[in-house]
Amino acid sequence: MNTYSDPQTVQSLIASITIFSGWPPHLLDRLQSQSRSWFRTEGSILLSQGQIASGLFIIVKGSVEITAYSDQGQRYTRRFAPAGNLYGLVSVIDGKPSTFTYVAQTEVELIFIPSEVFLDALASQPHLWKNVALHAASVQRSVFAAVSEQMFEGLNLRLVRIILTLTQTHGISDSETGRIRIRVTQEQLGNFLGVTRQTIHKELKYLEKLNYIALDYGELFVLDQKALEGVRDQCEG
Repeated sequence: MNTYSDPQTVQSLIASITIFSGWPPHLLDRLQSQSRSWFRTEGSILLSQGQIASGLFIIVKGSVEITAYSDQGQRYTRRFAPAGNLYGLVSVIDGKPSTFTYVAQTEVELIFIPSEVFLDALASQPHLWKNVALHAASVQRSVFAAVSEQMFEGLNLRLVRIILTLTQTHGISDSETGRIRIRVTQEQLGNFLGVTRQTIHKELKYLEKLNYIALDYGELFVLDQKALEGVRDQCEG
């Protein structure tokens, strides 16, 4: 692990994270000077379920898959976290093991801030705990929203919503064809939605028949984003 060669870039990245919004410059300087860069290859486990985080991780480049496993071995994918997201916070605060496993979905670049550096900074400025509380509240609301969707909404709508979300966070647009490529497997989509790959395949084939999407190995292409948005809006309206 090496320190970044451009301290100003690191400080700007840290300050862009909601939890650090409004932190005084001298504390941001301290975080920057004691942070380290991590570079990990696709498939690398960054933090395991049951492991206590040794610090905070900010995703600079790439995408991280956040997954949990039940005692019976069932897998649930919480989300794909793109650049600009932070993880490890809850484990750093309460000192307990992480409830999720974090895996590099692509090659990733991370900023690592050791636990003691982060907690010492908060101890010196206790009013900054409000930022932590607001960040935690935002995460809590997103979890409740996901549970509500799973309980009360149909699979077709939930699938369309996830595809549209991935279009915004992970989509790669082809200027010539207008297609948007999303690197995601049918198994991963099934883990997102708590259903089997076979069930997801059936739903995807229906959307493909409508020419809303096209399927390929390990990825899909959004052909008609407006049509997908129409499905979402009609179901939510």
